[in-house]
Amino acid sequence: MIEFESFCFLQNHKTGCTLVETFLRAHCSEDIVRYEKHWAPPARRSGKFFFVGVREPLDTYLSLFNYGIDGRGEIFLRLNAAGLGALYAAGIDGFAEWLRHMLDPPGSAALYPPGCAWMAAECGLLTARFLRLAIPGSQRGPGGNWASRLAGPDSVDTVLRYETLIPQLRELVCGPLRHAFADLDAALAWLASPPRVNASQRRDRSGMPHVPAELLARLADRERLLYDAFYTEQRPDRMLST
Repeated sequence: MIEFESFCFLQNHKTGCTLVETFLRAHCSEDIVRYEKHWAPPARRSGKFFFVGVREPLDTYLSLFNYGIDGRGEIFLRLNAAGLGALYAAGIDGFAEWLRHMLDPPGSAALYPPGCAWMAAECGLLTARFLRLAIPGSQRGPGGNWASRLAGPDSVDTVLRYETLIPQLRELVCGPLRHAFADLDAALAWLASPPRVNASQRRDRSGMPHVPAELLARLADRERLLYDAFYTEQRPDRMLST
């Protein structure tokens, strides 16, 4: 979380949050009130504009796995500490086996954010990470009814999709956050040619590693909220049936 005087950006892993933070630090004219990366506030603060990022789940898992092959990231460190570092031994060809572990509720519950292990019975890791930020205080429970709560008054004001991150940031800067950028031209110039920051080496660029159909269906089920809310046309079970 990086909180400025009038707005708060909630940093969701692997959704371009480092790029957004870099941009805000460079061009926002407001003071930073509080900074705790990936921390989730217990509730919305009255009068603040809140926004968070999201990313298509399969692509997110691929990015996390590539990051782990590089020996980086919280997921890699925790799996390695638990004696499961061998999940990365086969390189990109081992993605399906790693993903199977990540989508298994009992096996992956220990990887969920603090206080969110109970969410493993209801949703995948990426959905849990998103919900604790998008609906501040959601990790305290109760579970269920997530879709309507995401559309309710306790949710964030805007969700930035990784795939359209720069255009959406531009809309924020020219719209609801215009007051927070004294030099609009400089901010827009930065967004016109943003740097590449904190990116993982994508070994799947040359081709998608094989993922069995049943595992793709499992992915669609575990991360259903994210697919239904933001990536309907990319839901793996729907793509398998076409």
